[in-house]
Order: sequence, then structure tokens, then C-alpha cells
Amino acid sequence: MKRLFFLITLVIFVVNPVISQTKEEKKAEAEKRYEAMKVLINTGAFEFVGEWATSQRGMRINLISNPTFIKMDAKNTDGYLPFFGTAQVAGYGQGGAIEFNGEVQDYSLVFNDKKQRAIIKFDIKGKTNENFDVLITVYENLNASVSVSGNYRSMMSYTGIIKALEKKEEENKQ
Repeated sequence: MKRLFFLITLVIFVVNPVISQTKEEKKAEAEKRYEAMKVLINTGAFEFVGEWATSQRGMRINLISNPTFIKMDAKNTDGYLPFFGTAQVAGYGQGGAIEFNGEVQDYSLVFNDKKQRAIIKFDIKGKTNENFDVLITVYENLNASVSVSGNYRSMMSYTGIIKALEKKEEENKQ
């Protein structure tokens, strides 16, 4: 038994340093991912796919069975984000989701090279004439967090991933 323990310990200490990456290799790999992320974000054609939603009160919900997305194409966006927060004003036509489709206003994109992330901010009018402020933070590994606040609802946060926007088949044929 002692011999087996000794062999396992020896393998861990001898093989592990050979397999693991050096700090410089990890940094170089992260830099490559960050540069690829910058290229994707600069194209303006990407999609956020939500995995988790968190209300302002801290209630966290898995979004696997709910469609949750923000599709950006140049300065136009289409979004559907489930809403689980508190509405301040119960108005006609306010549904249970944050929905918008149209041209964004006050768009800004800032890259933070030191922290290897992109910060995208814009305003958009929702389908129920509610105005939304959207903040998207994209990390080098394409994970993202989104914060949305409206003038009639409490703030909601979403976490998920960013991926390239898939073009429709009709556009590819032309």
C-alpha cells in the first residue's frame, strides 16, 4: 500500500509539471483569445446567449429552457430577455419579457486591454415604448454579462456567452 501511494505521488509530481502550461504560455493563450474577441466585437455582428438571469433582489434563474438573446448586427439589435424582477408601473402592454428590435442609440464600445474585456453600452426603445439602458461586458473567453435597466422595471443581470451571429440561409445564397 505504501509503495502504491509512493508511485502515485511520484507520478503527480513528475508528470504534472510536464503537462501543465507555464505562466507565459497561459498569458499568451489568453492574449490570443482576447485578440480574437476584439475582432468579433469589432465586426458588430455577434449574439449574446443567456444562461443565467439575476434579479435586483438576487433571485437567480437558469435560462436553459428560456430563449434569451441579444443579436447585434451593426447598429441594429434584436433582443428577448426574460424578466423576473419588479415592475414599478403596471402599464398596458408590458409583458413578462424585455423585448426590443431596432436601431440602438448612444452606442459606445471600449476595450480594456489591461483587464482583457470589452464594454458595450447602448440605449434602445422596447416594443412597449419602454426605454432600456443596456451594458454588455465581454471577457476574453467570450463569457459575457449583461445588465438591463428600464424606466418601468428594476434592473436585471444576465450571464452567458458571446458567439458570431449566424447569417440566415437566404443571405448566404445571394
